Amino acid sequence: MRKYVYAIAIVIGIALIFFGLNANSANKSFDSDWYSFEEGLKISKEENKPMFVFVTSPNCPFCAKMRDEVLSDPEVFEYIKKNFVPVYVDVSKDKTPIKVFAYPAFVVIYNEKIVDAWGGYAAKELFLKKLKSIKI
Repeated sequence: MRKYVYAIAIVIGIALIFFGLNANSANKSFDSDWYSFEEGLKISKEENKPMFVFVTSPNCPFCAKMRDEVLSDPEVFEYIKKNFVPVYVDVSKDKTPIKVFAYPAFVVIYNEKIVDAWGGYAAKELFLKKLKSIKI
């Protein structure tokens, strides 16, 4: 009986390690597709394109849900990349001149002016609808 308990514990431990590493690599991949605020400003000016800024906090469960379920969706991210300069701001690590009072927050900036801003979780379809309604 003891053998089985040890075997189960080992399998669970391996699974936790695997899924933990997998989650970290997914976050690194997500982060690498987005620019910092300063980089985004520079690229926005060079390409004459608005910035789409995702402002997040590590203590925000809806931020993680938006990142993992909506913003990581290929259709959503391709729309953002095509029409905006994608900017990711983690308030625990990054400085930004944008003041937000709730997370997640989404801000569209063009020519250094805020064009639109909203917050909270939205399912993919609703989020895409909102993005497509933005007029610059």
